[in-house]
Amino acid sequence: MPVLEKDATYYDYEPIFGFAHQRIEAGIRYLRDSGHQRVILLAHSCGAHMAMDWIRERGDGDIDGYIGLGMGATDFGQPMRRPFPLEQMQVAVFDLYGAEEYPAVKRGAPERKAMIESAGNPKSAQAILPQANHYFTDQGDALVEAVANWLDRLE
Repeated sequence: MPVLEKDATYYDYEPIFGFAHQRIEAGIRYLRDSGHQRVILLAHSCGAHMAMDWIRERGDGDIDGYIGLGMGATDFGQPMRRPFPLEQMQVAVFDLYGAEEYPAVKRGAPERKAMIESAGNPKSAQAILPQANHYFTDQGDALVEAVANWLDRLE
């Protein structure tokens, strides 16, 4: 995904979300051309904003599922200007965040859950990883286990 300077804020990133579109599509194309039958798009933090922008513009027809980690993270005083298009998604969605998350992520969780539920995919879910922060520091095994368990439900 496109990366700006270390001190860049959420509002600095908003104008470049579209630059992620070609990269996401190239990754999907590479996986499909390599023979992968199913493609699950996983994005974290600002990458989730970029992935959601791509889905808002292109739909979710090219993927078979979506995993958002730490979705809704923004900088202090910079609320999201556009909601995630979760209610429009046809594929299963897994919204996973840590119990020690950034306030914006936790504050937005009920709305994300409602949108996911309104989309109507019974395999979609939202979960909180106990003891995890936004970066899932020292929680790699628990993160992999949570994602693997959700992926197993898709089969």
